[in-house]
Amino acid sequence: MRLLTTAVAAAALFGSFAAAKAEETTLVFSTTLPPMVAVSKDFLHPWAERINKDGAGALKLDVRDGPGMANHLTYYDRVMNDVFQVGWGVQTYIAGKFKLTNIVTLPFEAGDAEPTALALWRLYKTGQMDAEYDEIVPLVFVTFPQTGLHMAKAPKTLDNLNGLKIAVISKANGEALQNLGAAPLTIAATEMYDSLQRGLADGAAISTNGGQTFKIHEVANYHVDAPLGSTPAMLFVTKKKFAAIPEAAQKALMAHSGEAEVHIGGKFEDAQNAEVREMLKGKGHSFAALSPAQEKSWREKVLPIAEGWAKSTPGGEKALATFRDLFAKAKMRM
Repeated sequence: MRLLTTAVAAAALFGSFAAAKAEETTLVFSTTLPPMVAVSKDFLHPWAERINKDGAGALKLDVRDGPGMANHLTYYDRVMNDVFQVGWGVQTYIAGKFKLTNIVTLPFEAGDAEPTALALWRLYKTGQMDAEYDEIVPLVFVTFPQTGLHMAKAPKTLDNLNGLKIAVISKANGEALQNLGAAPLTIAATEMYDSLQRGLADGAAISTNGGQTFKIHEVANYHVDAPLGSTPAMLFVTKKKFAAIPEAAQKALMAHSGEAEVHIGGKFEDAQNAEVREMLKGKGHSFAALSPAQEKSWREKVLPIAEGWAKSTPGGEKALATFRDLFAKAKMRM
């Protein structure tokens, strides 16, 4: 009888343990990046580690690095098709979907990564961008530091870019550079290095730390600081998947989403940008700042881009006014 009681108790304990283990939800998180890239190593992995630590027993993120599961063009569809469940990627690569989110790509409208990302997140929280995020639950917004110019050699003048071929990522970057006299070439960040090395482009429009990620600084050692727009990125899950996981797993995920994480991502991007700049200066790279007269001229030439975007984008005028206000407030509190 005692043996039977012990066996029953052991079975009950084992069953309780198995049930507890069964309650832990595992979601695959694809970074699409090599594990040693700074944004992956120093931001995405620590984010997943915080969730796994705090959500132990309820939620585990199975982190997969590299482009094997997806790349910058396919990441959104792969999450929607449940190839993996937590995604990271740049919204501007999803054509026609995130029109209001592209507000951060407009030249001379924002600044450092942290206040820009905060302004974008707060704009999202107003509900003005709900139609863009109808399929997904955004967890964290990150914006990269302002796009500057990175060239193989110094131009004759910065008063006019005189037909220089500049590789760009976003439509707004292309329009801005065209207004400044350059000939923009729409090229993925992953292909910028090759374009500069082969002389197909004279320079690239990307953030300084983005240039480091894609090794552009190996073929470009002259850099122009100018707020030519940011690039947005996000961590997200689908609404369908989020609704399907247990409440405890939902809470574990949401505990590491929102403004607190936006702050962390922004601080990381700004710190890394400053670190890369100092490293490049130590290697003899040149950084040029616009003179007051040049900045005024550049600003006047690109101003029509924001005005045209606001008028042509549904909800754009209200969103731009709101974003400008939110950015000013975020910047003031930094």
